Amino acid sequence: MPPAKKFWSSDPSSIAPFLRSLLLSRPGSLAKLEGCDVLLHSSYSSPKVHLLSGGGSGHEPAHAGFLGAGMLSGAICGGVFASPSVASVLAGVRAVGGPALLIVKNYTGDRLNFGMAAEMAGAEERDVAVVVVSDDVAISVEKQGLAGARGLAGTVFVRKCAGAAAAKGATLEEVRGFAERAAGAVRTLGVSLENVDVPGAAGAKEALGEDVMEIGMGIHGEPGRERATFPHAGGLDGIVAEVLKTIYEYGYQKEGETTRWRGGEEVSVLINNLGGCSVFEMGTIAEAVVRTLESGEGTPWGEPLRVSRIYVGSYMTSFDMHGFSISVMPTDDELGGLLDAPTDAPAWVPAEHYSSAEPRPSLRPLPAPAAAAAEDAVSGGPPVSPAALAALRSACDALLALEPQLTEWDTLVGDGDCGLTMSRGAREILSRLDAGSWRGEEGTAGLFTGLAEAVGSSMGGTSGVLLELFLRRAATAVREGDVRGAYVAGVDAVMFYGGAKVGYRTMVDALQPAAEVAKEGGSAQEMAAAAEKGAEATAHIQKALAGRSNYIREGGLDGIPDPGAKAVAAILTAIANTEGM
Repeated sequence: MPPAKKFWSSDPSSIAPFLRSLLLSRPGSLAKLEGCDVLLHSSYSSPKVHLLSGGGSGHEPAHAGFLGAGMLSGAICGGVFASPSVASVLAGVRAVGGPALLIVKNYTGDRLNFGMAAEMAGAEERDVAVVVVSDDVAISVEKQGLAGARGLAGTVFVRKCAGAAAAKGATLEEVRGFAERAAGAVRTLGVSLENVDVPGAAGAKEALGEDVMEIGMGIHGEPGRERATFPHAGGLDGIVAEVLKTIYEYGYQKEGETTRWRGGEEVSVLINNLGGCSVFEMGTIAEAVVRTLESGEGTPWGEPLRVSRIYVGSYMTSFDMHGFSISVMPTDDELGGLLDAPTDAPAWVPAEHYSSAEPRPSLRPLPAPAAAAAEDAVSGGPPVSPAALAALRSACDALLALEPQLTEWDTLVGDGDCGLTMSRGAREILSRLDAGSWRGEEGTAGLFTGLAEAVGSSMGGTSGVLLELFLRRAATAVREGDVRGAYVAGVDAVMFYGGAKVGYRTMVDALQPAAEVAKEGGSAQEMAAAAEKGAEATAHIQKALAGRSNYIREGGLDGIPDPGAKAVAAILTAIANTEGM
């Protein structure tokens, strides 16, 4: 498999362009330490406990996206999937000056380098503490060995709780206590359909098979808990249920003891995009997660939980990895208050807190506004004459007769459906005429409204929508007393919403010339002649500016009229030739 196409810089492994982009976008709140990849928030000089965190790049918006008052004071950025150096971490600690809490994801390089920097800072009599986050549940405790569980997206909850505590003036020991509580409570597991493309890596990524997903894959592409068949037998619900079951059975730490969720307990969830999921996918996943947690039915925890905060989006990615992770944190009032505390960190999007056991008000549909009474919606204007109904029938017959020619033209210059679309509308109108739907007493506005409904329910496509717009605007004009201007009003609506003008090679090339005649008080015959002339002129337009013909190379349209314009001309000609019109 060849390497994927990406918009990398000339040196794909360099993080300098990305860091510069952050400095460009936040000119008043970020700064970079000279000689190292350490970004500081403008609050770093305040006399409070400062949070420093970081790790390898490639997990954006982590880590620098969480720089802000109420979260991180400094982000220590390593190279792509590489731990930052001891020197960089120590430079960050020195820069903030005051007490500092280092929040470290549990990877060997990060632990060693942040740990060494903490020891060196301690030797300089600086007040520093370290909290290590290991929220991954992919590997059972018995099989983890020395390395332990990895640090994943749950780290974001830890940073938020600790940052809020620091912003409120808590001491270093108090801030560390909140960070440890959050780190002990949050648990995470991810699922991926594809591995990650690493910039600058030699060769292509290791591809998972089309029918394979990896449960528990790490944020650097490390092997996960298992490879399973995709699609899951239970669909997305089955995947989500398996992930949540694993998180539940792993347990979490509370007051030094391992425990599990209980029915009725309040939890906050973070559904994290690992980089390659669409917004639509993420919303679908989030719905399944919340529904499963709150139902309790068929789950190991048995009773509904209260999902009080829902965070969905990209928090800790792995470049373009097509996957997601779910983090669940039991949340008491104290931790919940810290999650809800304000921060201006751009990557943190606050959640609306809802802790009631009752269904969310947002899920209760609002009553739809009542439609206007039928007689109000269609009344208005002079009665419809028998001649008008006869003209309508003649127009439909003309379209049906023209269907083969419209199809031939549209096959050459469009998608070939113009004849079929027009004939569907004509047949629907004829069926309503035959059923006696319009007898004249409903008025001209009622006729136009009824025609709009017939066209809208039968034609489809762009032509159907444009003709429906024409008819509805004409009906409005009649109801407002402008009977003579109804045709012109309808054409104006088509041009406004459709965007086409004369010369664009559309039905407007026939509609608008007829409208100009109508404005001057011309007859139906004169309007039809103008429409036919305009339609014929489209055969000599070399380049279409709207519709499917827009994609045909110049010259490919020569000699072929626009089918929509010809259909309009046929309608107006049939009306004009009807006796009494």
